Amino acid sequence: MRLKYKLGRPELMTSRELLIELVRTRDRTTLGCVDDCPPGTAWIDFVAPTDVVRLDGGKFFHEYDQIDVYREGAPPDPQESPLAAAAASQRPIEEVVWLAHELGHLQSKLRGSVFPPSGAERTYAEELRAWYFAKRLLVEKEFADWDIFDTLRTQGLVSYREYLNLTEQQLLLATEIATDVTGV
Repeated sequence: MRLKYKLGRPELMTSRELLIELVRTRDRTTLGCVDDCPPGTAWIDFVAPTDVVRLDGGKFFHEYDQIDVYREGAPPDPQESPLAAAAASQRPIEEVVWLAHELGHLQSKLRGSVFPPSGAERTYAEELRAWYFAKRLLVEKEFADWDIFDTLRTQGLVSYREYLNLTEQQLLLATEIATDVTGV
């Protein structure tokens, strides 16, 4: 995890502290901006899954720069601030990964799309690209729980492959498109 300093000595930042830091530095409500928000920021909310979304994880709403991190039963009060919701996390490691992934979609949007205009390959390539940017963000923040990151990434990508019913040819094309974009 990222180092913090206490009494002049370095200490590792916990997953909860990293989650709070990401919300503190990336959430537009917390930053107090409306129209003149810095690039790389979004409206971040911790919300209970709906009938449509029954899984943990999150969603990036491209047209509004809004991120919902899905959390069973949370926040208890819909008026709770994103910062207070992050501080109350019962699963901070997973929520750090999910938030980083959704911020990866924001980073992808800011860098511009070079994907095909539509189709399963585009959707899957965008998922790969978001995971790439999530990993870069977490490396920068000295995240340490890579086994959990890899598990959640794999689960998410398998879920998309199954949902999109990708053929091997489509999967290869999507991976090639994402590789061309990220250089990885």
